[in-house]
Amino acid sequence: MLLDSRPNEVRVLPALPSALPEGRVDGLRAMGGVTVGVTWKARRMTELRLKSKRHGVVRVRYGSVVRELQMRAGAKKVLDGLLRTVG
Repeated sequence: MLLDSRPNEVRVLPALPSALPEGRVDGLRAMGGVTVGVTWKARRMTELRLKSKRHGVVRVRYGSVVRELQMRAGAKKVLDGLLRTVG
């Protein structure tokens, strides 16, 4: 499973299949109007791309790391594997 979406929370790579040790996917749709892209290598996320259709808080979870992001409609955010903002 590449993405698990619940109201106001997006879980990234919660159950990555062993057949996909590295890859990239874009255009995944999460609840709350968020479009997600993710890149991973050696079974670890290296980049997360988010775009929101709405204003509001989006909670992102990758493993045990959780971050709440204030998003604006149309805004894009790029995060690294520790959910730190890039750029």
